[in-house]
Amino acid sequence: MRDCFLKAAARRAKKIGGRKITPKVEFSIHRDFPNHAVPANDPLLKTLINTGKKQGIKLTPVVSGGGADANIFYGKGINTVNLGTGMWEVHTVREYLDLNDFFTSAGLVLDTLQEAGRN
Repeated sequence: MRDCFLKAAARRAKKIGGRKITPKVEFSIHRDFPNHAVPANDPLLKTLINTGKKQGIKLTPVVSGGGADANIFYGKGINTVNLGTGMWEVHTVREYLDLNDFFTSAGLVLDTLQEAGRN
């Protein structure tokens, strides 16, 4: 992304009064959320996926980007995964919560915690 901005600024260079003037681009990066990268062999993730299988739910880990509470917990050393809760069209005026998905997720979390407690 940085290179794109620098190239765009360079393309906007103009000669004014015989001098070449190029827009100046400055960058400041501030990380709002720590990275959250759960390895495929993570015990909590494995337990969650196995619990889902028992309930007939196929869970597929994906990289989603963005930030969530899970990033903060993970950044503080608390092992966690980010599980969908039935939210759709998030951060839009059409955002809504599918209650069936929501309660399915809640049951999945409860069963996963119970399974993790047995191990």
